[in-house]
Amino acid sequence: LEEYARATLTDPEGWKWCGRAWLQIPGREDSAAAALSEALRFRPRDVAAIRLRAMARFQNRDLEGALADFDLALRTRPDEPALLNSRGVVRDSLGDYEGALADYSESLKLREAPEVYVNRGAAHRARGFVEKALADYNRAIELNPRLADAWMNRGVARKTGGDIDGAVADFNEALKIAPKFASIWVNLGVALH
Repeated sequence: LEEYARATLTDPEGWKWCGRAWLQIPGREDSAAAALSEALRFRPRDVAAIRLRAMARFQNRDLEGALADFDLALRTRPDEPALLNSRGVVRDSLGDYEGALADYSESLKLREAPEVYVNRGAAHRARGFVEKALADYNRAIELNPRLADAWMNRGVARKTGGDIDGAVADFNEALKIAPKFASIWVNLGVALH
């Protein structure tokens, strides 16, 4: 990758591809962000490069940097549901549940996506709004009954609300879809304990 980077010093697409490659290597998020910054030096409004750099920063736990990148990308493409969802994830990680909920809701107005319902449900649950969380998980399951995350998260919400039997049923459904997903097993064990 080092040789590729040197060969592409004046090619923003080369820098972007280099950043994308670094992003696939655990522990090289800094290299990915640096390569993507180089791509952005040539094309400051390249939303794909901004999004990739935001992902690199997020994976490197630079949440403020990731948020700044998603803000920048959304100034160029304010109606991009995936960008709104991603910024919501960052805001959620920063503990800004109100901001996360606003981003998830705006994303869902533009395009319904089961993963976004799961994310919004988690933000509702984090704020103690179990019924709203359940409604979002239910909608995610309606849209994609094979989404193990939706079943698992609904199980967690049901357990939080005191519905242990419903939680166990949801965890079992999630395990039918993703039997190697450790979090489901952990949550099932906690519910049965």
